[in-house]
Amino acid sequence: SAKTLNKEMSGKQLPAEVANFLQGPWRESMRLIIIHQGANSEDWKKILLLTETLVWSVQPDNNDDNKKHQLILDSISELSEQLRESTSNLYHDNNLDQELAKVEQVHLKILRGEKLNYQAFDLIDSTNPLVNSQVSISSTLIEKVSSFEAGQWFIDHSNKEENRIKLCLKISSAQQLLFTNFIGIKAAQYSFEEFAYLLSSNTIKPLSNQDPLRATAEKILSTLFNSYQQRQAQTKEKQIHEQKIIREKLEERKTARRKALREAQEIAIEKENTQQKINQEKRHLQEITQQKAQQKQLLSNIEKLQISARVEFIEDNNKSVCKIAAILPANEQYIFVDRAGIKRYAINKQQLAKKLLESSAKIIDYGSSFDNTLEKVVNNLRARKKQ
Repeated sequence: SAKTLNKEMSGKQLPAEVANFLQGPWRESMRLIIIHQGANSEDWKKILLLTETLVWSVQPDNNDDNKKHQLILDSISELSEQLRESTSNLYHDNNLDQELAKVEQVHLKILRGEKLNYQAFDLIDSTNPLVNSQVSISSTLIEKVSSFEAGQWFIDHSNKEENRIKLCLKISSAQQLLFTNFIGIKAAQYSFEEFAYLLSSNTIKPLSNQDPLRATAEKILSTLFNSYQQRQAQTKEKQIHEQKIIREKLEERKTARRKALREAQEIAIEKENTQQKINQEKRHLQEITQQKAQQKQLLSNIEKLQISARVEFIEDNNKSVCKIAAILPANEQYIFVDRAGIKRYAINKQQLAKKLLESSAKIIDYGSSFDNTLEKVVNNLRARKKQ
């Protein structure tokens, strides 16, 4: 479990709450699965996937990658439930609820779009020979450990002091050994492999069954064990009641967590919709501004048109080139004729600008200043004749 966690956490950025959870309750859950079910079990594969997903879910998120961001948001709600289920089924510690709540608070920050506080952390110490994957325990030592029966005494030098401990309980299926001291208080707990290593290094040595202290220790231990059984029977009903209360609290917490997750998701969706609306308004404003600028430019181009200017009109995919025959300043109207001199269009400046904007008309040339001057002369002669 230590090697697996070091591999997943190495080189990653993690909030302190997640790092503490992984190296605490989560590591203990992984260790129990290895002991009880082995590394080829479905539960071990599941806890490996959950470990990878948890680390991935709290990595710094690039908001430009909308697909990845949405994938993280979608996976968080299910991930919280799976983490709680995995730890609750295997690991029972008074601080478990607090540690899980801290991880859930980190996920709620992600859902709300808040920044996470990443802190440096140390990997699990791999100098312990039992953690180092390069150390293997021989089958002979394991068999020797298996041969010890409850009641066997040992001398323990693991704390640089000589302590006598007794094998009180051996669980072969889980490969666990429980030891007590002379007065029956738990002194140590080792796996078969851990104990085999301690035997091979002479850190712990078995004592002969002829040890003079054996009888006294046995008697004390028997008395304490009977007392322990009595206390266990007296507190059994109390434990059942407490477990019921814990289940009720867990259900309340689940309900509150689902509500908080739902509200956080609603906030995230509302925030995203608001941003989309702002972006749409910005694009709409840019389009209007661009249209106004284009329309202003078209009106400026129209004012440059003179008599004999040519404009191409497009109607029903038919193109026709017409020439300005007259410009009426009073109502800013332009008279267009075709090549035969027949009147085709009589439109004002705004109508012409609209056609140019819609690409249903195109200015070919702006006309000759000579034609414009000639028109002015003709118009002046007509005016004098009327007078």
